[in-house]
Amino acid sequence: MESCLETDNFFGAFESTAAFGDEWLDAAMATCKHGSPTTARIFIEQMRRAKGMSLADMFRMELGNAYQCIRHPDFAEGNRALLIDKDRNPKWAYKTALDIPDSYVDAHFEPAWSGAHPLETLGR
Repeated sequence: MESCLETDNFFGAFESTAAFGDEWLDAAMATCKHGSPTTARIFIEQMRRAKGMSLADMFRMELGNAYQCIRHPDFAEGNRALLIDKDRNPKWAYKTALDIPDSYVDAHFEPAWSGAHPLETLGR
């Protein structure tokens, strides 16, 4: 599969006003348009990395991603904009998904724990 930055067509869909004609997919795209660009990049990278993984491995990856997300600034900023100030005007770390360096996305996939993963025995 191509790298995140080679998926311009995917990210271009966020800018499109055209609907997909599916209520669930249209709602998901609306959410992505207004969400953190970092989250969009992480999502694409998760899809790339998950190819060939077991369900248990995907859950392990997802838990690690969630932990790493709370350690980066967009999590706090999203909470500020939605829950604290309620201005719904977040100032994301990067303006667009294409502005985000691969190294920043990769940092969200770094091991989050020393020693055994909390879900180490899942699926075994």
